[in-house]
Order: sequence, then structure tokens, then C-alpha cells
Amino acid sequence: TEISGAQGLIDYLRTKEDQVRRQLSFKLIGYALGRTVLPSDTPLIDQMVAAGGNTTFADLAAQIATSKQFRNRPAREMAPVAAKQIAGNTTKTSVRNSGKAGTE
Repeated sequence: TEISGAQGLIDYLRTKEDQVRRQLSFKLIGYALGRTVLPSDTPLIDQMVAAGGNTTFADLAAQIATSKQFRNRPAREMAPVAAKQIAGNTTKTSVRNSGKAGTE
């Protein structure tokens, strides 16, 4: 298939709407969950694809955020070094952002 220009790409993607929605859903779920998409995620992907072409990005994000996979994902503890860096930078950041020069 030869695609010519941006409009040609748009026209081609419109012929593959279900595939585009499925791939977008797949990638969003993997990113949101921070893991490989599993066979148990298929019903959620199917639900997102079935929502149709008028679905907004916010709708897809809401479907993920309210899914059992997202709500029940294992909590990750921050690495001790990262936690110390965050704690150490909090005061400096808040002082810098307060507009008070020379108070660090």
C-alpha cells in the first residue's frame, strides 16, 4: 500500500480503525500498569475497543483507572536513595518557589 502525504496516512488509518484502537488500548494499559499486557487484560482491551471511534483519550484513561487491574496492582516502594533525594529537595524547591531570594 502506497501512502502519499498526511492525508493519505489519515485515510489509511481510517481503514484500520479497530486495529489502531486495539493497539492504542494495548499500549495504554501496558504503560498505566507498568507491566507486560497479560491475557487477563483482554476483556479490558475489548471493552476499550468496543467503545468506538468517538471515545476520547480521557474516556480510555478512565476505563483503565477504574479497572480491577489498575486498582489492584501491587504497590511499588520507592528506592531508599530516591526517597532521600525527594526529601532533601523538598525544602530547597519550596524556598526557591516562594520568591524569597537568599533564604536557602
